[in-house]
Amino acid sequence: MLQAGLLENFFQFGYVTTDLEAAMAVYRERFDVPAFMILDGSVLKPGAQSTLRVALAWIGDTMVELIQPVGEPSPLYAEALPKAGIRLHHLGYRVRDEGRWAGVLAAIAQNDVPMVAMSAPGGSLECAYADARAHLGHHLEFVWTKAGQPDYFAHVPRAPDRREA
Repeated sequence: MLQAGLLENFFQFGYVTTDLEAAMAVYRERFDVPAFMILDGSVLKPGAQSTLRVALAWIGDTMVELIQPVGEPSPLYAEALPKAGIRLHHLGYRVRDEGRWAGVLAAIAQNDVPMVAMSAPGGSLECAYADARAHLGHHLEFVWTKAGQPDYFAHVPRAPDRREA
């Protein structure tokens, strides 16, 4: 059983789609998210051929990540990928320090939860997906921006703040 402490610092809803433009349109039209940062999959795996298109936007303190596999989807995304529309793939959690990151990875390994790890170019960001589908119906993503590195998400567009003061 994964530790409850792993589910701290929630920051992201991650969705998969077969049509990134249509998924962004849903957020623009229904949730007033005017702009997204678009990333090519090669950003996640330097030197690799593009396998993903990703759109990111902040809504308040929560990020929306829309993922469109390009070509044959990897097993990580294939099962959740809808024929049309968008579908929840993962909930994302920020990890703020190296000690906690090591603890997250150890907890995942100790509990024999299938994991996929990825990193960003330059080594500034590491991600690990834990397969929690059997218990929660989705993956868990843990994201660690390494100390001394710029905030990888600092340039992600923000939707207008509509919260009441």
